[in-house]
Amino acid sequence: MEQELLQALQMPEWLRDMGPNSMPLTVERYTGFWNKAKEKTSRYPDALSFSTMKAGSRNPVIAEVECMLTRIPLKAGYAPSRWKNCMDVVILKQSGVTHLGSLHMAVLFSADCNYALKHIGWQMMKSAEAAKALPKEQYGSRKGHKATDLATN
Repeated sequence: MEQELLQALQMPEWLRDMGPNSMPLTVERYTGFWNKAKEKTSRYPDALSFSTMKAGSRNPVIAEVECMLTRIPLKAGYAPSRWKNCMDVVILKQSGVTHLGSLHMAVLFSADCNYALKHIGWQMMKSAEAAKALPKEQYGSRKGHKATDLATN
């Protein structure tokens, strides 16, 4: 039984052969994200707004510094204290309807933490696609795959 468990938990050889996932974060990618970011995106109340982050990304010096500050947690595993703050909120899907099936739960993070989490997600999807480790039914966050196509199928 223990032998079977250890075999099941062992990292597949093809995955080991891929090597570590470096998740490079370039200033160009960083500024590209903030140029497209919607300023009305909700974030943790005490954190910098998406508007502030977007404005900072337009200045090359500020963008370089902010990008470096975002790289530190990704490389070192250290999370700034403001990233540890998050807030659960309940959003009504339909105005005035408050029964349980009509509520949407969301978690609000600071704007820069939100970006870092998205960056990790993009890189993990890229790695999974390169390894052909995604099932054909996985439509979210992939080029040429739309959730509406999956629903239609």
